[in-house]
Amino acid sequence: MTARLSVRRVHLVFWLLAIAVPLQAADVEAVQKAAIEWARIRGETTRLESDWQWQKQILAATNAVLVDRVHKLEARRDELKAKTSGDMTELGELAAKNADGAAALTAADNSLKATTKQVIDLRRQLPPRLSAALELPYRSLANPQLTTGERMLYLTTILNRCAQFNKSIAYGDEAIALPGESERKLLNVIYWGLGQGYALDRITGNAYVGRPGPNGWTWQPDAAAAKPLSQVIAINQEKADPAFVVLPLVLAHPASVDRGGTP
Repeated sequence: MTARLSVRRVHLVFWLLAIAVPLQAADVEAVQKAAIEWARIRGETTRLESDWQWQKQILAATNAVLVDRVHKLEARRDELKAKTSGDMTELGELAAKNADGAAALTAADNSLKATTKQVIDLRRQLPPRLSAALELPYRSLANPQLTTGERMLYLTTILNRCAQFNKSIAYGDEAIALPGESERKLLNVIYWGLGQGYALDRITGNAYVGRPGPNGWTWQPDAAAAKPLSQVIAINQEKADPAFVVLPLVLAHPASVDRGGTP
């Protein structure tokens, strides 16, 4: 509407000019074209200004919504940050505890491996009967692929059996290797715990005393032990009445007592 009024006004102006000043036809046509172009540009400018006004309002409203959303997100961020700060501290403490636990577990595993080596080396000093009974756990313990739990299980089995054997008196027939003889002989054997053993050859009447040594368990002949050992075996088999019997005993590390009575 505004563009039409502008065009009419231009036509009116040029009509008045045409009455006042006689112009040539070519000049009048050029002026009319310029006026029409100016009117078109003016109308387009007015339209663009109108569009910009309502678009500006939309942009302003959108910006307000976005600003409000940003404020809410910032508030939520601060809330979560405050809430998780304690969790982060706790996670840090847990990580430190986990690191300490891992270090302790590594130290325990190294200590367990050292104990395993000692127990394996100790086997040769065990009474032969006990060593043979522990063949399976010892063979399993030698496996380098064992986990810490499995190694602990086999070690506990071996140590428990040794402790049980050390608190008991074990009697039975056993094939043992005697010094100076190439073949084993079947003898009557009694073990007093882990540190002392006695063997009796019923055929020859010879007696032997066994004990752990630096190179393993050894048997040594002891003629004085033959008679008391026969009596002990008879009592153990309930073929004789209980009685006090003296048997030879060898201590690897004799206890020494000072004048004050302290061992």
